[in-house]
Amino acid sequence: EHARWVVEALVHGDGVTGIVPGGFEAYARILHPLADGQRWADVAPMFLGPGDASYDWPYADPLLAVEGNLGEEAVDALADALTPWAPDGCHFGLWDGWGWLHAGSSLVFVAVETDDGEDSETVARAQAEAERHHDEATRGVWSFVEPCPLTDDVGGGRPMLLFDGPIGAVRTIGYHLVDNAPLSRQSPQWWWPPDRSWFVATEIDYPWTYLAGPEALVGEVLAALPTESTRISPTARW
Repeated sequence: EHARWVVEALVHGDGVTGIVPGGFEAYARILHPLADGQRWADVAPMFLGPGDASYDWPYADPLLAVEGNLGEEAVDALADALTPWAPDGCHFGLWDGWGWLHAGSSLVFVAVETDDGEDSETVARAQAEAERHHDEATRGVWSFVEPCPLTDDVGGGRPMLLFDGPIGAVRTIGYHLVDNAPLSRQSPQWWWPPDRSWFVATEIDYPWTYLAGPEALVGEVLAALPTESTRISPTARW
């Protein structure tokens, strides 16, 4: 019920408003980190413009950008900046297609070196042990998402798992590859407060995230973010 307005808005949206709902006072594009500390302003200045329908998908180099994941530093800064604007918690939407969300949809491979070269039994035992550790580490994720409601498809295979929590819970979304491994974090595709005053959207195939909300909020967030970002029009192509 909480997400129905989002689904209906995006189905009828185009360009930016096909990813984040229309009707907000201000919009911004938050660019995902690039490899080796590079800046979008140096490698692809067009990303910092208002959007231009004259060019196709505007990659500088597809290998540079992190698609579908805002990154830990930016997520943490965004959560801090948005906390005063979400006193009653937050709704989250996470793409159901991430492989680590469901049992049997991800694989772990190991490489084993022995004194006599690769021994098939040794490799098989190591592989089975790695899979066991992986399953144990991610079983909590599978148990959590199993009862989560799922939206209808939002264009091209985008059903979203829905759950609620305090805004700081955005830092806990992700998985452990094996026991005691660091958390591999994933920013949600959607997050927004119950009063619908703002909305954050990360399309799985885009190297940036959208923020929509009041002018004052967007201005505060842009000033607080450590990553490159820019204001955009909701009518922009990208």
